[in-house]
Amino acid sequence: MTPIPLRVNPAFVTLGDALELAVAHLRANAAIWLLPTAIYTLVSGVLTWAAFSAIADRFAQYRYDPENVEAIRQAFLDNLPGLVGFVLLLVIGGLALYSIAMALAVGGLPGRRMTADQAVGAGLRTIALGILYVLVAIPVMFALVAVGLLAGRAALWLLLLLIPAALFGFAYVAIRLSFALYAIFDGVGIIDSVRLSWAISRGGMLRVLGWLLAIGAISFGISIVGGIAGTAFAEVPLLGTLISTLLTTAFQFYTAIVVAILYESQRMRHMFAAPGSILPGGPARPAPPAAEHGPSAEPLLPPPPPAW
Repeated sequence: MTPIPLRVNPAFVTLGDALELAVAHLRANAAIWLLPTAIYTLVSGVLTWAAFSAIADRFAQYRYDPENVEAIRQAFLDNLPGLVGFVLLLVIGGLALYSIAMALAVGGLPGRRMTADQAVGAGLRTIALGILYVLVAIPVMFALVAVGLLAGRAALWLLLLLIPAALFGFAYVAIRLSFALYAIFDGVGIIDSVRLSWAISRGGMLRVLGWLLAIGAISFGISIVGGIAGTAFAEVPLLGTLISTLLTTAFQFYTAIVVAILYESQRMRHMFAAPGSILPGGPARPAPPAAEHGPSAEPLLPPPPPAW
């Protein structure tokens, strides 16, 4: 795998640099991501088109008889096994594609090496981390609902304060944990990945939020383009579905690389701020040399990180 062509110390990489570097990394490693992208696009696109076409044809007979609720319910139950199988296939394929994207992104960082065994193991640990998130989030959500009901009975203004406070809290935690999956693919354990993400995002909330918002804006633009493609090929819905799936799948690789660069940048900034500190999941190592400032200065790349 060709590494990401970082031209400056990762601690000083800007969003514009990361967007350009992601394109260069995708070009240099086209053989790694083009084939799985094409396979996933073809399989998921055809399955999506076939599933929705079948559902539309099945329910079309009731469009002039909307009051026939029992027949609609029975039609839904008859198609439920197929829908469940369709969703499971998409989830399995999405997880496999996600593992390839993360391996390509993290494996391209300075000093990293990524093998198939490491990528598979990291993918399995990612699933375990997702289950852990769900186990923690469910009781928290139930507790918030209970508090909301109590607040609503006490006073409406308490409920109006609780809702935005809860949303802000979830957003804050999501940003602080945005690097946990990247840390797992970087060889860190499940619990240490959460601690590492929390550590390197400290003091960089606005920077991380700005990058994620920019990526979200680009993703929104990709969605619009996909919708336009679907409309343009309305006479050939399969082709429109394939184009839309291809755009979103390719952008998944692009996003993974951009956020991986941000992960490395935040990690290096943490090492600058606390020289010789021990990051969760990895041994202590000195901070990389600071870049010299000046028009002719060439920022230094940090030494290769340890294999963790």
